[in-house]
Amino acid sequence: MFSKGLSVLALVLFASPTSAATMFAVYKGTVSSGLDSTGVFGTAGRNLAGAHFVMTYAYDTALGNRETGFHSDWMGSWYYDKLKGGTSYGIASPIISAFLTIEGSSSGFEFGGLTQGVVEVQSDDMSYTNYHHRAQSTGYGSDSANGDYVYGYTVDNWLSAPTGSSGNLEDASDLTTGPFDFPGSFKIYRYSYASGSYFDLAEGSLAEDTLSVSPRIGPAAVPLPSSASFFLGSILLTSFLGRRKKVYRI
Repeated sequence: MFSKGLSVLALVLFASPTSAATMFAVYKGTVSSGLDSTGVFGTAGRNLAGAHFVMTYAYDTALGNRETGFHSDWMGSWYYDKLKGGTSYGIASPIISAFLTIEGSSSGFEFGGLTQGVVEVQSDDMSYTNYHHRAQSTGYGSDSANGDYVYGYTVDNWLSAPTGSSGNLEDASDLTTGPFDFPGSFKIYRYSYASGSYFDLAEGSLAEDTLSVSPRIGPAAVPLPSSASFFLGSILLTSFLGRRKKVYRI
């Protein structure tokens, strides 16, 4: 329920330090193709094509490694502003949390820390600006029902904005799909070694229609032991997203 979603989100946010660079990015669109094999989003065997999705990232531009510059190859030339981190990079991930909801339903599994988190903007300063967010969590777990298992959660979203859009990670934007749209994707799974089968599996491609990036949230006037300002912002964002059965956190 909605209250459960807030409680799980609170655990994620209060574990993070207060920062003036915390941002929200919300992609909306439809699943262009996909299958929920085991009922991760409600019904086992459901064809997800055409279902509405909301993908929400919370990220901090003070975390991870930041790279800015100019790139040129056979595909063209563009400026970039990029953050990356996670356990595979040996530095904190700039993405703090990532929530995928399909038709109001999402899963309640709590995976470990992010293996990879990437936030970037690419712009040729003339015809396009590409916004990109990617989060990946992989690892191992165990429970009484399934024994030892391996898990994975990967979400990858792109939106090519119209000419003239900002190419800076901190800038707030409300964008619609541009002329060079890229498909997004998701894959969620847990595989049991004992049974030799998946007990959770859903994957597909995402067609993003809009992206909304929130303004930067300023620091609290009085130092707090946790990110209260971030949490208050998350309440507003969660209420905007509406009701959901469960919350998927990575």
